[in-house]
Amino acid sequence: AAAGPISNLLLAVIMAIVLKITTSNGIDEPALRQLVGTMFILNIVLAVFNLLPVPPLDGNRVLVGLLPNKAEAAYYRFLEKNPYVMPMAFMLVIMAGGRIISWPIQAIAKLLLKVTGNL
Repeated sequence: AAAGPISNLLLAVIMAIVLKITTSNGIDEPALRQLVGTMFILNIVLAVFNLLPVPPLDGNRVLVGLLPNKAEAAYYRFLEKNPYVMPMAFMLVIMAGGRIISWPIQAIAKLLLKVTGNL
């Protein structure tokens, strides 16, 4: 379940490395910088969004995988008895948008840029 978000983060790292290589070699092409920067941020956004513990996102499967057996069974019973809770939570996440996931996106972006030497 974590393979999707991990691959998104790996792609973001690759884009940060491409950005570092191009800038350190004096390549100052605005269109390339824009494309690489957009792909960098987009992959971080997808990774964070996918890790939200709301079905059908990967974060829900990660959460279930981390729960002990009793808690997992209770979680599934809760979902069976309250079938509209998760769709409502998903809609809340969509409506709240950036407020919920903006701080982890910014933190991950800063960390990746620092690790790759772009900051």
